[in-house]
Amino acid sequence: MAFDFFGRKRRQTEDMERRRRMQEFESERRRREQEDVERKRESEEKLSSFKRNIESKEENAKFIGALKKVIDPEINVDIWTLGLVYGIEEKGKGVGITMTFTTPTCPYGPQILEDVKEKMTEIGFKTADIEVVFNPVWIPTKEVRELLGV
Repeated sequence: MAFDFFGRKRRQTEDMERRRRMQEFESERRRREQEDVERKRESEEKLSSFKRNIESKEENAKFIGALKKVIDPEINVDIWTLGLVYGIEEKGKGVGITMTFTTPTCPYGPQILEDVKEKMTEIGFKTADIEVVFNPVWIPTKEVRELLGV
């Protein structure tokens, strides 16, 4: 390939290569954004199904009422409305609860757990076995985002 004195051919080749790399970068960025949207949608669907499954059983009404009294101090919204409870299981004189926090580093996590145990005791259970999980990762639903003004 011949180049003129000002390197025009070289610049054209470099420009073409730069455009190609930019197109690849944009394509990869769009792919990642799409994956993020899909992952968030799947997670939101899972979280909503947990809540629907718990609400579908009449015997869980007492738990839901108690959990609505446990407020996340940082957000000032109850943990039921936030969708932090993934499962409830009555175990004789105790109750098993699977839940999460808004973030793994939640500074109020221990306080929230104590509040949940206290509310379960108030409705007649001797023990509350709480399992904190982070899968699926909690993300606010559309309703929660509207409630929080986000």
